[in-house]
Amino acid sequence: MTPGLTILIVSPSRRRLDNLMEALAASAPEHRLVGRLDRAIDLPTWVAELEPDAIIMDTESPSRDTLEQVVVMSERTPRPIVMFSQDESRDAMRRAVSAGVACYVVNGLESERIQPCCNWPRCASKPGRRCARTPCARARSCRNTN
Repeated sequence: MTPGLTILIVSPSRRRLDNLMEALAASAPEHRLVGRLDRAIDLPTWVAELEPDAIIMDTESPSRDTLEQVVVMSERTPRPIVMFSQDESRDAMRRAVSAGVACYVVNGLESERIQPCCNWPRCASKPGRRCARTPCARARSCRNTN
């Protein structure tokens, strides 16, 4: 059995944060939650301290402040980031991916989407693999790793 990932969750909504944590526990019980934040302020500091394998973010729409924190974190302590968002605009996807988000999932915190996206960090760490070969590609949008 593949060892689980350590995951940091960021969500401004307490209800959606609880839903995300329940979905993660139900679909990927081998993963371990190392922290939960209600906003991305000081994300680079928290990532350096908690050292998660991956980050799951939930947002209505990625704000400029959130994306700035992602950029700084990606420069200092890069980690794969899966972002669940309600914003399906191409501009929001482009800005998120440009900031460092590895997988952008639109309209869905369903538990069946959690496990494939949690497999993505393992694939991304293997040289030569393309995102399209991973289950995360079934989500809505993924950043190509090559």
